[in-house]
Amino acid sequence: MAPRLSLAVFILVALAAASQATEEKQFAGEKEIDLKGEKGDVALDDLFHDVDGDKSSQDPGRLVKSLHPNHRMKRGFLGGIGKAVGGLLKGVVSIGGLLLGRGKAEKAATNWDPRMYQFQLEQLCHSICVTEWTDWSACSNRCGGGTRTRTREQQTIGRCAELQNFQCAKKLEATSRCNEDCANGGRGDGSGNCACLVGWKGQCCDEEIVCPHPLKPENGRVTGTWPARVRSVASFTCNEGYHLAGRDSITCQPDGTWNGEPPKCSRVVCTMPAAKDHVEILNVQEKYAFDDQLVYRCQEGYQMVGAAIRTCQLDQGDTGKWSGIDPICDPISCGDPGVPSHGQRDGTAFYFNDVVTFTCQTGYKLEGADRRKCMATGTWSGSTPVCKEIKCDAPRRPKNGEIIGSRYTFGSIVTFECDAGHVIQGSHAVKCLETGFWNATEPRCQAASCGNPGQPANGAKDGSVYYYPSNITYSCFHGYVLVGTKSIKCKADGKWSGSVPTCEACPVNTYMPSGSKTCSPCPANTHTLTEASTSQDQCVCDDGYSGPAGGPCQEVKCPPLSQPDHGTSSACGDRPGDVCEFRCDDGYIMEKGSAMRTCQGNGQWDGTDATCAPCLQNTYKSDERSCLPCPVHSHTDGVANMKSGCTCDAGYTGNAGGPCVDIDECAPNGGRGPCDDVCDNNDGGYKCSCSIQGYGISPENKHVCVVEQQCRNLTTEDAPLNGGLVCHWYREQNSQQCSVKCNKDYEFPSRINDYESCGPSTGFIWSHQQEDPENTFKPCLEQFFPDFRLEAESAYFVRACNDLTPEERLAVRQEFADKLTAEGICLKRTTKVCDVANVDIICGRTTRRRRRRGVDEVVESVDFSFNLTAKKMFNETKDCDKICQFLRIPDAFCSELCFPTFRRFMRATMLYAKRQLTQKFSNEKNRMKFMAARREFEPDDVKTSDVVVACEEGMRAANETCVPCQPGTYLDKGVNDCLPCSSGQFQPLERQLQCLPCPVGTTTKSPGARMCSVCPDGSYGDNCQETCDCVNGRCDPRDGSCLCHSGWEGARCEVDVPGCREGSCYQGVQCIDIPAPGLGFRCESCPPGMLGDGASCRAGSS
Repeated sequence: MAPRLSLAVFILVALAAASQATEEKQFAGEKEIDLKGEKGDVALDDLFHDVDGDKSSQDPGRLVKSLHPNHRMKRGFLGGIGKAVGGLLKGVVSIGGLLLGRGKAEKAATNWDPRMYQFQLEQLCHSICVTEWTDWSACSNRCGGGTRTRTREQQTIGRCAELQNFQCAKKLEATSRCNEDCANGGRGDGSGNCACLVGWKGQCCDEEIVCPHPLKPENGRVTGTWPARVRSVASFTCNEGYHLAGRDSITCQPDGTWNGEPPKCSRVVCTMPAAKDHVEILNVQEKYAFDDQLVYRCQEGYQMVGAAIRTCQLDQGDTGKWSGIDPICDPISCGDPGVPSHGQRDGTAFYFNDVVTFTCQTGYKLEGADRRKCMATGTWSGSTPVCKEIKCDAPRRPKNGEIIGSRYTFGSIVTFECDAGHVIQGSHAVKCLETGFWNATEPRCQAASCGNPGQPANGAKDGSVYYYPSNITYSCFHGYVLVGTKSIKCKADGKWSGSVPTCEACPVNTYMPSGSKTCSPCPANTHTLTEASTSQDQCVCDDGYSGPAGGPCQEVKCPPLSQPDHGTSSACGDRPGDVCEFRCDDGYIMEKGSAMRTCQGNGQWDGTDATCAPCLQNTYKSDERSCLPCPVHSHTDGVANMKSGCTCDAGYTGNAGGPCVDIDECAPNGGRGPCDDVCDNNDGGYKCSCSIQGYGISPENKHVCVVEQQCRNLTTEDAPLNGGLVCHWYREQNSQQCSVKCNKDYEFPSRINDYESCGPSTGFIWSHQQEDPENTFKPCLEQFFPDFRLEAESAYFVRACNDLTPEERLAVRQEFADKLTAEGICLKRTTKVCDVANVDIICGRTTRRRRRRGVDEVVESVDFSFNLTAKKMFNETKDCDKICQFLRIPDAFCSELCFPTFRRFMRATMLYAKRQLTQKFSNEKNRMKFMAARREFEPDDVKTSDVVVACEEGMRAANETCVPCQPGTYLDKGVNDCLPCSSGQFQPLERQLQCLPCPVGTTTKSPGARMCSVCPDGSYGDNCQETCDCVNGRCDPRDGSCLCHSGWEGARCEVDVPGCREGSCYQGVQCIDIPAPGLGFRCESCPPGMLGDGASCRAGSS
């Protein structure tokens, strides 16, 4: 009895050998080895054989044959085979489960013992003459039919090169069809093109064609269904008073455009009618809209016959009509105005705007209007005139004169005469005119005038009347003497009796005593300052003399002067005019007082006492009045210095008094001087600084650099979940870099860089926290195995398929799925390897007639579309230990073979199910019949696609695994990547296909947000884009209203809530408002003689 070969032996040998049925040789008398696993396990040998692409195998379950034609396998595994092969395999068996893998098979070929059979070497070389298959390439087309390929290369290992005429017959390239379907009923041409049904477009017919929403016409409406699909209709109507200009409906065309432009609603209009004579239209315009009014009026002097207002009404089409008829205007009559007595009228027409005129006979004048006009009111303008006799008023008698004549009617003349001594001023005679006025004004009788004679300088004139016989008297001011006539008189001939006198001043050094009209000399040793002095007090002492005003005056002397401290003086006299000079010692300047003083005539020295002050420290005496600063970079050791006292500052060198030049302290020590890092020489010294950002000079030692700002060291708490950090510190840049290292079977989400940095360029903030300090490293994510599935379509015939009710269709789908399960499509022995899903039926593509039991009947085709999906016992890549245990992969090979083996296993299960499905519909078609909905379903054929590899919804493909999109991201199927949510959107869940907009009043701090944050104060609305100004409150993030702080009210919380209101405090007690943020009020004390808190008081005393 041949021993059972363990499953692990089979897997490793199958992976290494990948033998084909055409390459296997049948030897007479062989004993085949049973490669089944334990009861209930899948026979994995034939599954992996299919993965290798050798579909011609008729007996894939017999992969490993006896290696010698005349020897049967016995317990001990390959016992009795030649020494070298037996020793090699014996070494494998002896380690208890570390069996022959591809690497060891290649080693066996390299170390092959030439004494062994050549056919054994040929078998071994056949098993390793090609490399592993590459992964399938991406499908050449996304839909409509495409191809994908995979390849492998030939290789010659070890002694395989010594085989004569050896050829590796294995295929090096495999091709399969993929992505045959088109969306929404489209049909593919097999070359990646889809012919779309009407209403769909796009390469894969996955974009529905819709027309844009047509604009609603102004003053109209549009109705229809939205979005507007192909062949949908948009209808248009207009409001009352408007008519439709254009089509009343348009249709959405297959190209996504409307078959016409939307119409417009034009208002019904009336044209302006022609106006009749003397008729005016007040609101003249080119056109009038529906319901507009036309307003008429008559020209002035005319009255209307007919309606004054007409309205634009509906008629036909876009043209309206006016209500009523055109009005007319008739002229207005005023009647006969009459003729005045002693006068006549000119004019006999009495209608509107007609004019009549009136005149009077000679000697009469017209009182009233001489012209009257017929007005629009039907009356004459003005009042009826009368003719009255013309008379002039009696003329006035001139003063000092007489009137000659007493008749004052039209044409009369009167004359005037003046009394003796007066002359007439004006006309001697006047005449009464037809106007009722004299032809000139009454004259005056004027007395004779001598004119103003003038007044003397420094004198006065008494009298202001200059007519005959007036007198004028003159006088001089005190201090002046009158020379000439004191009084003059106006004579009858209009001339003065004499000339104007003059006033001469008292000379200098004289004065005019009070009450006197003559000048007196000043006392001895005195003098006056000006002429025309009026008293002895104006005589002042001469220079060198002193005394009271008016004398007597005595000789004067100046007091002696003392020299200033730190100064000297010249010899000084004491007589008026004598000069005294002062100087300050070296280093001292005259700060106050006069350097030269003169003895004045009043016995006082002019100027002030001199004061000598020292020049301040770091200055020197420049002249008697000024101190200048020491030359640049020099100083003095005290005050009161000359320029020679200025010595050079520390850090400078030079002579006393300068100039001083800088000493370069940074020259030694390679330009660093006494500094630890950088030395900057400056005037009079140096400054140490640090070249590395984030470092500064130590407060304790100004020559040493110490760290002032540095990045926070990341710890294990900062590391991502399921991973760690590898960090480096660069002292020269004072920066750090940390890269993420994920644990085995985990992946880190892709980022712009493969590391996070922190340093001066990031403001000493880690780059992943610059936008939001709360950001952390995204976790290392678990990886999942993809789904393996194939799509199939099986054809059946049944009668009356289109008559199936929804309930019957559901029952048919279930019965079909149960039939596939019952026939073992997804069973390998007793193990379920796949699932049937997404069963659907399509009735009536074709029909045919058949005769059954003597009866002709018509049957319809029915297509069942469904998916077969590999059953994943394990989903996550971290399940490798379980996978290796399930597939019996030795621990030593688990990490290397877990992923590829399990994926090959999944693919193999689908190829097995595909083979089973094809075989059932080809060789066992009658077994696929079934009954459902009282109908018999007869199978025809089946079509299957290639095995499709895809990730679950919300996962992205990465290195032949699936990584779920995390919260804050969504899957973009177009780029097969998890993209961060845009600003203003969030996603709290994983494996999502879109992000959610933030609710009103919230937003996100940055892209990739898991949650939305409430708007910061001062903003509100959608994405916090609106701003608000609450002076003493905060903004409601939803609507922007102000929520006031304590003590405030008003729309912007700008009003202090008033605490004091009527009746707050007891009568007469002052109420004091508590200012915001406080609330309420307080009351002053109760009135005297009362007790209480001020809000309420009662009689009593404390």
